[in-house]
Amino acid sequence: MTLAEIKEKLKTGLRSESMAKAIETFGANPKKPLGKLNPWAWWVEITRGCNLRCAFCATRLFERGDYHHMDEATWRALLGVMSELTPRTRLEFGNAGEPTLHPDLLRYLRIARETCPHVQIMTHTNGTTLTSGALTYKQLFDAGMNAMFVDMYAPYAVHKKLAEESGYQWYHESEKPEGVPNVFEYQNDPNLHVIRLSESPYSWSEKKSSRGHLQTFFNDLDWKAAGAFDMTPVTSPPRRRCDLPSKFISINHDGTFSFCCWDFMRHTAKEFGNINNGMEDFFAFWLGAYMQDTRQKVHNKDRASHELCSKCSFVSIRGDIPYWKGGTEQFWDGKAWRTLPPYVPVAAPDGKIKTMRRSESLFDIDVNRLLPKKRNVFGEAVKPRGK
Repeated sequence: MTLAEIKEKLKTGLRSESMAKAIETFGANPKKPLGKLNPWAWWVEITRGCNLRCAFCATRLFERGDYHHMDEATWRALLGVMSELTPRTRLEFGNAGEPTLHPDLLRYLRIARETCPHVQIMTHTNGTTLTSGALTYKQLFDAGMNAMFVDMYAPYAVHKKLAEESGYQWYHESEKPEGVPNVFEYQNDPNLHVIRLSESPYSWSEKKSSRGHLQTFFNDLDWKAAGAFDMTPVTSPPRRRCDLPSKFISINHDGTFSFCCWDFMRHTAKEFGNINNGMEDFFAFWLGAYMQDTRQKVHNKDRASHELCSKCSFVSIRGDIPYWKGGTEQFWDGKAWRTLPPYVPVAAPDGKIKTMRRSESLFDIDVNRLLPKKRNVFGEAVKPRGK
């Protein structure tokens, strides 16, 4: 089914004036076929599983060495939908895993460049495959990557040397030079190559920690480990708007949709269909009951009434900026528009954002302790030290 055909179906039985106006913009601009509902970015879990075991991350709850990679059919299906609906947008690798562990990452990037030449691709990474030499910036950029967001789990001097020797534009998050592109904005430049080096949460400054960027992943953490850094579960979420469900589409490694990129434990993974089924499943997810109900609540700063958002204290400027203006009272069930039950806000206290105790030096933590026992960054068996 084409976008034009889906557009005609969506126009039938729609009572919301604001949503009707948004759907009317479908197909008007070939650069943004979804018009006013065009997402800011797609968040893609190309690999599920991580080679680190950080105290503040839900991947610590996964089985050691248990990796799941997006297969080629799912990757091509995703790119096919993107090329039709969002040919000029951002794709960010991340979610519940270390993207650079995908064995076919370079080949997948080349496929993406052939299919979606104007999509801006960025990966979040813990940098271990770069510092170990398993991958280089040149390999990644030559294959089709546009931006690298590197959380540093090795000394800054090591990452700085790699970035300088790469020959590409780079900067530390605290010292962005004037004129260097913002990796979180679409630049419309297929030849964009930029590296951003960022501190890991273990060594965030007090100022950065106070911004509310720390996640509890809907309280799915190893609380014994997280508690060592003074982290606690969310019991009262902040009364703060969140527009992330309107701006970011989250895809799991198996093609299932997730209501939020922070849902590492897949609470909602099987509820919304699969990108392998094309545009029809996409719209049934994106305009479906769960997403519309979520938007209605978090747009009104009412996280407390949502089953999962009530366990989230994450705040961000990106989440504060209004994007969809109305149109959430109805949802698309794949065949027709239905009406959500009347929305009744929940009275709840205004909770605090979460912070964690900063390590005076990242290296008094010892990154080797974050790795699976007797395994290197690639999951390969290694001899104990001193033997």
